[in-house]
Amino acid sequence: LVTGVQTCALPILIVWSVYMSKIIKKSFSNPDVKPDFPKVDARTLDMGDGVKVSKVVAEKGWKWSECVKPTVGTDSCQASHIGVLAKGTMTVRMDDGTEMNYEAGDAYMIGPGHDAWITSEGGSESYEVSFDKADIWHK
Repeated sequence: LVTGVQTCALPILIVWSVYMSKIIKKSFSNPDVKPDFPKVDARTLDMGDGVKVSKVVAEKGWKWSECVKPTVGTDSCQASHIGVLAKGTMTVRMDDGTEMNYEAGDAYMIGPGHDAWITSEGGSESYEVSFDKADIWHK
């Protein structure tokens, strides 16, 4: 009998064992995907097997609902994000009104249904990993 914690961890262990058998190197200076949204330089590397890594540099004043929503056409961001904010500060508001502030050094996991904006004067820099085909940086 497998407990709930072990059940949740099992897919991660299987994925980990698959990826640990490879060695891959790519550079953000030559991204596989670079979407054209205002006030943000997002660069994505396709690492294979559905894994994507993104570097996202956003200017002060970048806001998902103003800079991305007009292109994707949804009321809020429907992508999941797992990453680390390396520089700056940002705020995320979920569709249910829950709001959280992040600062440099914070790791984050944000589910679908949110808006986000940069609050720091110098903009922000973050790094994300995704297995989610809905992630906007990876299109």
